[in-house]
Amino acid sequence: MPGAEKAVRSGAGVFRWSRFEVIHVNDERAFLQAEISVVEDEPGKPAAQMVTQAVRLHAEIAKLAGAEPSGPDEHAGNLSFLLAGSLPLDLDFKQSLLSTLSEAKRLEAVISYLEAVLPGLRRASKARWN
Repeated sequence: MPGAEKAVRSGAGVFRWSRFEVIHVNDERAFLQAEISVVEDEPGKPAAQMVTQAVRLHAEIAKLAGAEPSGPDEHAGNLSFLLAGSLPLDLDFKQSLLSTLSEAKRLEAVISYLEAVLPGLRRASKARWN
């Protein structure tokens, strides 16, 4: 199962942040150890229009929830993870993002998800204020 970004030992005691997949868990000791495989994204960046749309949708949801719409910078790496991680979204959806190896495909999924939930949030917000 793919994991979130965690510190991984690489080389002679050097640590870096990487996404990884757990291959095998060893629970023979008092602490868990695991064999992992580092997961790399496919090369390429999402279109600027897609990034802007995702950030706009996220800001609208934050505003409807009464929070400050101060989401991540549009130029942040792994923007899809930052947007999805800051909202209480379905855990199965978040897991599917972790297993998707393209930032453009992840952002496309985030946009579709946010567009699907926004109408209900707008209605709920309107009802709350009436």
